[in-house]
Amino acid sequence: MHRRHTRSLLAIALVGTGAIASLAYADELILVNGDRLTGRLLHKAADVVTFDTAPAGPLKIKWSDVVALSTDRPVDVRVVGEDRTIRTILSSAYDGSVDFIGSESDVPLVKISYINPTPEESGVGAIYTGHVTATAVHVRGNVDTDQQYADTDFTARSKDYRYTLAGKFSENRERRHKIASNWLLTGNYDRFLSEKRFLYLRGSRESDRFKGVDRRSTVGGGYGFQVIETLRTNVALRVGADYVVLNRLPPGEDERYPALGWGARAIHKLTDRGTELFHEHDGFFNLQRTHQFTVRSRTGVRVPLFIGLNASAQFNLDWDSDPIEGRKPLDATLLLGLGYAW
Repeated sequence: MHRRHTRSLLAIALVGTGAIASLAYADELILVNGDRLTGRLLHKAADVVTFDTAPAGPLKIKWSDVVALSTDRPVDVRVVGEDRTIRTILSSAYDGSVDFIGSESDVPLVKISYINPTPEESGVGAIYTGHVTATAVHVRGNVDTDQQYADTDFTARSKDYRYTLAGKFSENRERRHKIASNWLLTGNYDRFLSEKRFLYLRGSRESDRFKGVDRRSTVGGGYGFQVIETLRTNVALRVGADYVVLNRLPPGEDERYPALGWGARAIHKLTDRGTELFHEHDGFFNLQRTHQFTVRSRTGVRVPLFIGLNASAQFNLDWDSDPIEGRKPLDATLLLGLGYAW
């Protein structure tokens, strides 16, 4: 019995020592109201610092409320007016500044622009994101119907540029006969002039033979404005000039024309890793035949399930104001599917 009590006391002592050590070797924030937080410093940009505390999880705190800061391991720091990233351990000077371990001078907290900056903040490397969504319907019995749809996009974002590649495909069959089929491939490159302004180049190629479009190719460029870009919200607008080459199936006639082009991209997450709302569309207004314009759009919601998988509902709308005879100008599709995001 005595031996069992000794082992229990030893285990408690080890756990207690580990807890004390974890507190001793933790990052620390002291706020203007006197609160002292221990945990892990994750990120700082603008007037927001993200600090992870074990009980409460990641907290977003106003940087202007921080009066002292120290870390127990190296972090990447950017100072206002400097283009280089410094990797250092921070030690608080308790006077509104921090010491960079190994440096002889203090740095005021107000002079720190980033801590652990992302690639688009530091200009080093890029962040890669993307998704794949698929849906399929197979009905047998009194009706014999098959429908498949898939779309995907891939985006790379750095401080100076962003490019996106995307595609979608759909096919409908009735009694094993194809009644509709279309595909679209797009590419977009943005070159940032400042945090909010960018120039862009874009191109696309599509086919929708059941609307009489054998091939439609576009290429163009223009000016874009980044309305907002945070971890939860991303909204960008663009307007410019495009050149459209439209090859129609008989009896339609081929066309080539300059167009006023525009586009919009909007994504908003209800929580940092939660449900995502999205909308995107591209438009082309014929400058030679002003009654003709084309719009294609996607609007929907993605709900995370687990390990990157999500359930999605989206509404696709394609409008061609000048279809060939016997075709309607509007195609509207409501889709429910599963996807994967990274």
